[in-house]
Amino acid sequence: MSSESIETPRLAPVMNGSDCAGFLFNRGLRGVEAFDKDENSLGVFFDAISAVTAVKKSVAPPDNVTRFIAHPVTRKSAGVS
Repeated sequence: MSSESIETPRLAPVMNGSDCAGFLFNRGLRGVEAFDKDENSLGVFFDAISAVTAVKKSVAPPDNVTRFIAHPVTRKSAGVS
């Protein structure tokens, strides 16, 4: 058997603009494994869309951080006179 007939597994990058947010790895019948940008496994998912969603969530700020940035506490809303 020649080395040309052996397929090399490949990681598919998941991009966030021009930055790499993570990678997908096809596990065949087992599903698609997602990795974050630091190549830490995020789990194996049934399909690529679910795996991409996991990668995107790994780079998104938590909801409470987004709310804090979008709605800063003012002296008046904090009850400070």
